[in-house]
Amino acid sequence: MRHIILIGIIFSLLLSCTEKKEIIIATHTEAEKDFIKNIVAYNNYKVTIIDNGNYLTVKNITMDMLLEIRNIVFLEIDIINDNMKNVNTTRTENGGPFIRRFVRFTAENGVEIVEDTETNIRLVYDPIHPDAIRTGERQGYVEYPNVDIASEMMDLIRVNRFFESISDYLSNNYKNVVF
Repeated sequence: MRHIILIGIIFSLLLSCTEKKEIIIATHTEAEKDFIKNIVAYNNYKVTIIDNGNYLTVKNITMDMLLEIRNIVFLEIDIINDNMKNVNTTRTENGGPFIRRFVRFTAENGVEIVEDTETNIRLVYDPIHPDAIRTGERQGYVEYPNVDIASEMMDLIRVNRFFESISDYLSNNYKNVVF
């Protein structure tokens, strides 16, 4: 059986075929392709990846490999939830506003949770807020996290669909797997 596991906006779709260890992963960006390729490279999985443009064909994938990918995707869901939870956190233990984080998987280092230092924090004028800047040209402004709730929701939907696709594939093809 050939299965399609999707990253992105498309829903999961199952296709019939004779090989049970071949899956197709539909991708929408090069970053999504690199994510899968880096997991394979870092873990030294003995699979064949064929880049077909908008999707990857992964041959000889095992249940353990899919569980590993699923666990990384679950971590990404957790990080996105944490970002959304802290959208209004203006003061952390380290001082300053919460900084958005994301999961990066590289072939060299494996899973990394990285702070987004490229996106600027939001400045909102609120001089009576306890965390308002007291002096200087930004006096009266409050520094809010660099979290865009709409982008986080879109990422959460995309990642959650990928997680569900993997879980569906595992539960349909490995009856002894309990989630």
